[in-house]
Amino acid sequence: MIVECVNPLKITRDAWRAVGHRKGAWVIEVELVCPDATEHRARVDNRDVSIDELKLPTWQQVSDRQYEPWDRDHLIIDTGMTSVTSAVELLLTHVGVLAA
Repeated sequence: MIVECVNPLKITRDAWRAVGHRKGAWVIEVELVCPDATEHRARVDNRDVSIDELKLPTWQQVSDRQYEPWDRDHLIIDTGMTSVTSAVELLLTHVGVLAA
């Protein structure tokens, strides 16, 4: 089971984790971050969407959202410093370590 979404709150992260456990799936939590505010804003402001009805949030809405720090171990990938290929390699390495 793969879930890809914004999970800024502990309650939502816990809920997805519980679903995975109930289904007998591996639960590997990954947080993608972009700590460089200028780069993060550029990504938000320049996103394309293929769903006409989907209204993307503004930078102000993104920056105003509540965020709760994680309270358990998880893989963190800085997308400002890590290419997509390297991020996939990090994830596969992490999965391999957990599977061993």
